[in-house]
Amino acid sequence: MKVEFEGKVREVRGGRKLIEIMKELGVSPEEYICVLNGEVVTEFEVAREGDTLKLVRVWSGG
Repeated sequence: MKVEFEGKVREVRGGRKLIEIMKELGVSPEEYICVLNGEVVTEFEVAREGDTLKLVRVWSGG
């Protein structure tokens, strides 16, 4: 499956929860929103082979 984040695209194995994929990539679930196949989902959704995951960094300011 394809994962897009920080301007890069990586191929990773699907069939796992998104949080497992994020850990593999060294991405913190507190800092990114998961967009799986165009839909915002939690990091506990399961990604399948052929899916596309986009990790969008969360920004906050004050």
